[in-house]
Amino acid sequence: MYTVYALYSSKFKKIYIGQTDYLERRIIEHNNSFLSTYTKRYKPWVIIVGSSNDKIIYLSKYGKNLWNYSTSVPVNNTAAISNDGQILIGDDSGTLYSLDSQGNLLWMFKTNYPIESLVLITDNTWQFSVI
Repeated sequence: MYTVYALYSSKFKKIYIGQTDYLERRIIEHNNSFLSTYTKRYKPWVIIVGSSNDKIIYLSKYGKNLWNYSTSVPVNNTAAISNDGQILIGDDSGTLYSLDSQGNLLWMFKTNYPIESLVLITDNTWQFSVI
């Protein structure tokens, strides 16, 4: 099974979206410049992903789990990160979460439908689709 992930470089305020079948290995590869000519310019990277075991997961540049944020349902999409480092991700129950870089909940917004898309951030506006 493949996981879609978002890398975030707080040093350069850059975001990179990718996919892998081995998440822990892939974050190490990005931070050690093994594969990507693009990502090696903006390291160190951290990774934020949703998971089917009802968690939002934040991994360090070494693939170490720094924190989890528990949700009540699976999170089957990847996170978006705003320029100020705010993490936005939706879950299958239709809740949109805003977390800080330490995994603390800033706010949440409940819709009536599952959020199954990446949150798009433009000009301080958050956009997402529900089904």
